[in-house]
Amino acid sequence: MKHSKKSIFLFILLVIVSTSLGACGSKTQDKADFVSKSNISSFKIHNIKLQEKEIKSTSTRNKIIDLLNSVKITKSDVEPRMGVGYGVIITYDDGKKFSASYLASTICYSNDDKKFTWCDIDKNIVDDLRSFYDKN
Repeated sequence: MKHSKKSIFLFILLVIVSTSLGACGSKTQDKADFVSKSNISSFKIHNIKLQEKEIKSTSTRNKIIDLLNSVKITKSDVEPRMGVGYGVIITYDDGKKFSASYLASTICYSNDDKKFTWCDIDKNIVDDLRSFYDKN
């Protein structure tokens, strides 16, 4: 139980620190289809405890990316939220990164590791991400 509380605290701290490193974006998009399937050098999925698992299967990667790209942003530049979620960290061959945490119907993402954007999204994909995490 003590370890679980510490993990939740670390996750909340990570979200707060990440948010403080950059302002939220004000750009609105209809879809969050900014995740590319090509030139991926590393693909990780993480749980609420920030335990990561590497996803090596191209087929599984593509399924997860399709899921991420199916999300529609309903409102951008929202206030940071607390909650339980899962996320991805994708590194491309050119060194660029995409990271995102999904908390119910909210996403916190970054395309450059400096500016985090909080948005409301049209669906909760946490259970789907949990399923991918558990299978790998």
